[in-house]
Amino acid sequence: MKDMAYIRLATVEDAEALLDIYRPYISMTWLTTEAEVPKLEAFRDRIAGVLEKYPFVVAQVGDDLCGYAYAHRYRARPAYDWSAELSIYLDEDWSGYGLGKLLYGTVIQLLDYQHVQTVYGMIVRDNEPSAGLHLGMGFSPIATYSKVAYKRGAWLDLMLFEKDIGDHPIPPPPFLPLHKVKPEALQETLTVATKKFINELERKSARRMT
Repeated sequence: MKDMAYIRLATVEDAEALLDIYRPYISMTWLTTEAEVPKLEAFRDRIAGVLEKYPFVVAQVGDDLCGYAYAHRYRARPAYDWSAELSIYLDEDWSGYGLGKLLYGTVIQLLDYQHVQTVYGMIVRDNEPSAGLHLGMGFSPIATYSKVAYKRGAWLDLMLFEKDIGDHPIPPPPFLPLHKVKPEALQETLTVATKKFINELERKSARRMT
């Protein structure tokens, strides 16, 4: 298994498998405010749109995709070039493997290469696993939006988390789209993440054998 495990950039060919991971979050939970499952072609376009500028990374074991995380613009105006919002979704069978922290951390490292200074995560309040992930990675809760969204018969409160990943120089270096990040830096980040993933798989396997 360890020879078939990867942390890598997503491609549009991953769309169907990634949509399968995302679908239950939409149709069965309040953990995303998206109310309707997007069409496959629209989801392909979504992946392609992210990858034009931002990281979109997946965890893979064999032929199975286990989870994904990506970044996108925090707000549209050019003044927000140095901020990004993160999202993450995991297959329920792959909880407990440290993938949340690993995928989030990989995206954040790539954003650092892109000169992003601050990252944000927006979650539904009372989503304790997601709150724990953010707090454990050094995010701070900075705002609560009360009853800001309605889904599945309930009004939802959302919480905004913030983390500085740069030192906010004046002026800041220009934002770099992902394709302008040095290939060796990109590859090194994915290689390190893959090694961490493999180590966790081996550790879990060893525990099951004892």
